[in-house]
Amino acid sequence: MQNKGFIIFLTVLISALCIYYLSFTFVSRNIQQQATEYATDQNGNVDYSKKQAYLDSIWTEPVHNLFGISFTYEDVKNTELERGLDLQGGMYVNLEVSPVEIIKGLSSHNENPIFLEALALAKERQKNSQDTYVQLFYDARTGAQW
Repeated sequence: MQNKGFIIFLTVLISALCIYYLSFTFVSRNIQQQATEYATDQNGNVDYSKKQAYLDSIWTEPVHNLFGISFTYEDVKNTELERGLDLQGGMYVNLEVSPVEIIKGLSSHNENPIFLEALALAKERQKNSQDTYVQLFYDARTGAQW
């Protein structure tokens, strides 16, 4: 435990740095909230162009004073801690798999008219059926002459 003082010094230093950078993040979030409140009408609808105009108007204005040093909104935005998509509300991706394209790909994009007819017939039957496309394609294929 000979380095106890050094460990305490590092802990205080890292904590001070964290508080320093978090202060920019809190100021930025507060300004974003103010801009949203400014751009919200009586019905609760947010006018995003009005919000952006508000943020643009204070871009070069001092908004944060830390130890006698003034920071503009631009400085605050550049220094704040960035949040990932999971913290900002996430990003949603929907992947839709097309069984028609899978079957075409598995057949090496077969141009056989009977094959294409079975694909079209299965697609047509899918509109009025609860069966899967693959089952409908199989039924259409077995009904056709290969």
